[in-house]
Amino acid sequence: MLKLGKILTQSNSSCQLHNFATFSWRLKPCEKTDSGEPLEILAYFSSTSGTLYFMDNKEFAKQLEKRTQKFAASIVLFSKKLPYTPEGQRIRGQLTGSGTSVGANYREANRARSRRDFGNKMHICEGECSETQYWLEVIVDAKMLKW
Repeated sequence: MLKLGKILTQSNSSCQLHNFATFSWRLKPCEKTDSGEPLEILAYFSSTSGTLYFMDNKEFAKQLEKRTQKFAASIVLFSKKLPYTPEGQRIRGQLTGSGTSVGANYREANRARSRRDFGNKMHICEGECSETQYWLEVIVDAKMLKW
């Protein structure tokens, strides 16, 4: 299981890394970008190997594009298991549409023409993720599949 994190400025003299496991430690002082903003360094923690991997924004974007594409493929395979009833077909279409558009919209966001355009497209991704989660919850609540 991978956990994401990024380095954030906590004070003028040090940075801390926080990830979803909420551990942190002191690192050397943060570098600043040309605009004076703290330099963000993305990282992921492999709990299986206990290793923290750092990557730049472009590498992170590539990795997330691959992960969202795999997510889309698994949504398609999962939706094939839904029953072939009118309800099942309707939910299959909704789930497949929202689940596969997450990766497509994320890829489009990475090719945005401005920061504002990127933000707007990321909001679309967030909405599609939320919709996908909704349809998965409906499938579980309606007991459409036997686990």
